[in-house]
Amino acid sequence: MSDIHIKEEHGDQITYIIIDDAEHTKIFPKMFADLDENRNQYHVKSYGLSNSSLEQVFLRVADEKKRPKDYKRLSRSKKMKILVKKCFGKNETKEEQNEDTTNEAENNNDQEQFNEYSTDEWSSYCDERYTSISYLAVQVSGLFIKRFHRTKRNIKALLSEILLPVIFIFLAILFIKIAPDDSNPPPLILHPWHWGKPNYIFQSISINQSSLLSKSIQQTFIQSPSLGTRCMTSTILDTQLYPCDSADAGYYEASTSEEIMNALNNVDYYKTRISPKCDCWQTMQKCPIGARGPLPSFDKTETEDTLYRLFGYNISDWVVKTEFLEEYLMKRFGGFEFLLQNDLNSIDLLNETLINKLMYTISQINKSTSMIDAAKVAALFRVYPPQIS
Repeated sequence: MSDIHIKEEHGDQITYIIIDDAEHTKIFPKMFADLDENRNQYHVKSYGLSNSSLEQVFLRVADEKKRPKDYKRLSRSKKMKILVKKCFGKNETKEEQNEDTTNEAENNNDQEQFNEYSTDEWSSYCDERYTSISYLAVQVSGLFIKRFHRTKRNIKALLSEILLPVIFIFLAILFIKIAPDDSNPPPLILHPWHWGKPNYIFQSISINQSSLLSKSIQQTFIQSPSLGTRCMTSTILDTQLYPCDSADAGYYEASTSEEIMNALNNVDYYKTRISPKCDCWQTMQKCPIGARGPLPSFDKTETEDTLYRLFGYNISDWVVKTEFLEEYLMKRFGGFEFLLQNDLNSIDLLNETLINKLMYTISQINKSTSMIDAAKVAALFRVYPPQIS
C-alpha cells in the first residue's frame, strides 16, 4: 500500500493511517496473515486495528480555539494575566502561535481525510441525538433489552431471580389460605341430644307419698312440649335430625321376670330396699341377677327420651349398680328424688323468747337502746315452704 503514511511514532509504538474503503479493506486478511507468520522477522509484538474517525472529531473540538464569548466570560484576573503575557512575552507568543498553526494544519488535514473517505456506513452517527424524555426512554429500553439477553443466556439466573420468587409467593398465599380463620366461630347450640337417643331421666318419691311439686315436674316431662325446646314451634334445632314423636309418647308398664323376683326375695329386698351386692374385687363392677331391683316402669316423652318412675326404690342403690350399664353411659342425665312430705307450715329460726333475751342483754350494756317489738323481728327469721300452684 503506497498511500499508507505514519501518523505518530512513540517509543516502540507506531500508528499508521489507512484509508477506509473497499480497495484497502479487502487486503486486510492477507496483511494480517502475513504479520502473524513473520512476526519475529518484523519484530512485531502485537498489533491492532481501530477506526479513529470519531476520535479525531472529538480531538479537533477539544483543540479548537476559544470563541470571543468565552474570552469575555473570563474573570478580571485572567484578563490581566493574558494582557501581561501579550506585552512581555512576545517570543513565547510567537512559539505558541507557531504550535497552534501546526496543530490546526494537522487537524485540518485529518478532517479533510475524514470528510473525503467517510461512507454511508457512518452516516447514522451524524444524526440528531435523543434529548430529554426520549433520551431517558431509550436508555431504559436499552437496559431492559440488555437484561433480557443476559437472563436468556443464563438459565440458573432465570430460575433463581424470576421463577423461584414466584413459587415462594404462591406457596405463601397458599399457606395463608389454608391457615384457620382467627375470627370467632358461630355459637354452639347446647342440648342433651348430642350423644344420641334416648336419654334417661328418673323421678322418685316415697311409697304412698305424693306432692304438688313432684306431680308438676312429672307433668312437665310428659306433657307437650316435653323436655327442652326441641318440640316447640320456635325451636332452632333441625327438625329432621331431632324430630318429635307424639304417637309413641305415654306410660309403659315394665314386667319383672320370675328369676329376678326370686333373687330379690332371697335378700329380703322389699324390706331393706337393698338389692344383691355387686363384685368389684378383681375387675370392673359385675352385678348378679336382680342387683338393680325390679325393672321400673317408665314414661316415653315426645322427645323420644325415657322418664323412669322409681317410686319406692332405693335411689342410691339403683344409681350405683346401674352406673356401668352400656345403655346408660353418656345418656343418663340424673333425676329427682322427693322425701317425706313435711306438714309444717313454717320453721322459726329465732322465736320471740330468744329475741327478748338478746334485747335485754343489749339494753343492759347500752341504756339508750329503745325496746324493739320481738314479734316483728321473729317474722324476719321465719322460713316458709315453696308454694306450688
